[in-house]
Amino acid sequence: LTDYVDALQTRVPGLIGGDLQLATEFGRFIQAGCGWAVSRVEYIKKVANTRVAVIHLGADFLMRPVYQSTHWRHRYIVLDRRGRPKSGSASRWTIVGPLCFAGDILAPNAVLPEIEAGDLLMVCDVGAYTLSMWSRHCSRGIPMVVGYTNGHNARFRVLRARETPQDVAQFWGLAQDQAEVKHTCAKNLEGVYAL
Repeated sequence: LTDYVDALQTRVPGLIGGDLQLATEFGRFIQAGCGWAVSRVEYIKKVANTRVAVIHLGADFLMRPVYQSTHWRHRYIVLDRRGRPKSGSASRWTIVGPLCFAGDILAPNAVLPEIEAGDLLMVCDVGAYTLSMWSRHCSRGIPMVVGYTNGHNARFRVLRARETPQDVAQFWGLAQDQAEVKHTCAKNLEGVYAL
């Protein structure tokens, strides 16, 4: 932030330290690095010469990179089934979500190590403009949000419970007895965790 303040003082000398009080909002700058999300890789497919990894997170959660991919990108880390980082030679992957439209492309050219079905994919820097912009497209529920403390005695706790199919039905104003709650609704949320 020091560089930012110095640049402001250089360009607008009277702005800081005078009679005016400066208030600004750094949303993405401060908040983005405060979160990450993990999704299981559901399956791998090849389309022409493109290797595609399908995960449980989609445009409903990562709306900015889907609709403004030139300005919004996230880092991805491939983890094995046990949560250990994978390494090895990297190649280009297209990471896509599960939603039912062709634009659910989260990362069209991610350079990552080998990905296999069942691996975990960590999406970094999701603390801003993700859950706050959650889309109800396809009526998917919001995933569980878990907070943690760093350090020797690291602890985890649920900050927000995963929405159930009944929660989604209630959001749309349907009484629970009116809602057709299918097994696939719950299945869509398996393997999705936002931290």
